[in-house]
Amino acid sequence: MHSTNELRKIPFVRLVIPLILGLVTGLYLEISFTLLVCITCILILLFITILFVNKLSGRYKYRLGFGFCISIFIIVAGILLIRLKLKYPDKISGQINRTEYYLCKIINQPDRRSGTVKVLLRIISYKDSIS
Repeated sequence: MHSTNELRKIPFVRLVIPLILGLVTGLYLEISFTLLVCITCILILLFITILFVNKLSGRYKYRLGFGFCISIFIIVAGILLIRLKLKYPDKISGQINRTEYYLCKIINQPDRRSGTVKVLLRIISYKDSIS
């Protein structure tokens, strides 16, 4: 019981655990996008219902249900993140593997700074994998 009380003091951990669970689930299970959208819609409706019931009753009897809905919603968000990354992998990593060449002329003297060098260039020509 002591560890549960300590976990309540660290809300970041309570949010990261469902996200990691969602990411791992998204990697190893093939869940359709349509099913994930349906689950998200049901969770939003359930979430609104719990909020409405809590407001009417004046007690926080259903706060466990509220936390459960938030956790499931974060798990679904993690699954969606992985699905999108697996569906569109070239959005980020495709930029790294491209080969481009620039022919430039140095306009002024390089300015040496601590750890860097600032150089002003004028691009004369450009070549990539297409042209």
